Amino acid sequence: MAFHHWVRLGAVVSSCVVLGLVTHVGGLGGGLGAWCMFCWAFSLAGTLLISLLQIFNVNMNICNMEGFNHEFWDNVSATFFSYAALLCLSTSIIFPSNFLKGHQNYDVHNHRAAAEFFSCVTTLMYVAEVQIARAQPTCYMATTRGILKVCQTFVAGFILFFISNPVLYADQAAVQWCMAVYCICFIWSMARILRRLFCNQRDLTCVKSVYVCVSLMYLSAAITWPVFKLNSHYPSPINPPGPCPEVMGLCPWGQEVVVTVLTALNFLLYFFCTCCLYISNDDDQQYRLATLSHTISATLSIGYNTI
Repeated sequence: MAFHHWVRLGAVVSSCVVLGLVTHVGGLGGGLGAWCMFCWAFSLAGTLLISLLQIFNVNMNICNMEGFNHEFWDNVSATFFSYAALLCLSTSIIFPSNFLKGHQNYDVHNHRAAAEFFSCVTTLMYVAEVQIARAQPTCYMATTRGILKVCQTFVAGFILFFISNPVLYADQAAVQWCMAVYCICFIWSMARILRRLFCNQRDLTCVKSVYVCVSLMYLSAAITWPVFKLNSHYPSPINPPGPCPEVMGLCPWGQEVVVTVLTALNFLLYFFCTCCLYISNDDDQQYRLATLSHTISATLSIGYNTI
């Protein structure tokens, strides 16, 4: 059995163990518990689906359909495993901070501690899957820029969740600008991922300029959001002290702090992606050379079979 088969099996087994442990002890109520269960179940279901399609060669039939190409399946798989790794990573951070600390029942605590361990193992398995996909030169979504696009949309999804539940951007126009930045940049990154998956087209000539604009927009949001939401000179209706309803274990003021951190993180991701576009095109060149080589080989093979 090849190494990537063992990695795939490890991801499936670890996910099953996690789901079995947390289901046995129960008690994962509320939005946080539902999120953790969703991440593990979604990753497991997607992995099983991809594995079954590969076992029965359905993926090859999909690639041979009109409008698709041989890189389609590799890019879809790499994109899914990247999202699965991020989902399991987020769960491995959220789960222990909300369901492990301060628990009096040692049996429940031990089961949940084991579930956290296997959740971390599952994350590592999906990271290994992405690294294996990076070894395939025709898989653009496993390159540095492809992984950065996935991370950008993932972080933006968390920002949009925290900023909208409850609504944190309706009090000032400057904060509404931040909301517009999050939405525009999220749509831009997601559109580029879908374009790569289904069209497999090279970057437009204006993509570098657009990424500079997007990075500057996120920089403005990274400065504007904490100035208007965390500065005492611009009082917000949400204040840190006092009891408050919690979302994912955070009060609204805590959510504002998290949005500040995630905004800065996403700015760094966009800035790094922009630097990659201007400094080095090695990933894209390697991808294009591999695609050209594969096309030439397929053409020669068809010609040889015809003769």
